[in-house]
Amino acid sequence: MPNLNKMRANNSITVRHYINHVYRGQVMAVQELDTVLSYASLEHGALSQPGVPFGLEDVVKDDSS
Repeated sequence: MPNLNKMRANNSITVRHYINHVYRGQVMAVQELDTVLSYASLEHGALSQPGVPFGLEDVVKDDSS
């Protein structure tokens, strides 16, 4: 007869691992979306001001300040 306590413990660890994995994935997705939105905001600002140069170099300068 299988040891039910051991099976429950293993299943509990698996479920916890899965939940942690999904949660980390959601956190990473939110961080990536935040990054995309911040770049889009910068680009929109640059496009609304013709003649103002915009590129990754400008973003790097802004981040380093």
